[in-house]
Amino acid sequence: MHQAQKVEPSASAEAGWLATLRANALQTAAFQMECTPGYYNGEGRPGEGGLLDGLYGPGSVAFFELARAWRNEGNMAGLEFG
Repeated sequence: MHQAQKVEPSASAEAGWLATLRANALQTAAFQMECTPGYYNGEGRPGEGGLLDGLYGPGSVAFFELARAWRNEGNMAGLEFG
């Protein structure tokens, strides 16, 4: 186990995760354009950070399985310890 004061994702791991999110994104643009401005659509600015912009498209069960597999690798790939 690491004895670290901080843990950060590497730049390449962060870029990789963002690419994964984009590749698996739910197609919600039409809903967001029709939705009343609020938390879900970035206060009426779809694509600029509303709740629906960052969801893992395959769903929570698939995300938890992905996270479990990553943890089970044991090397914490993509993290930088300081």
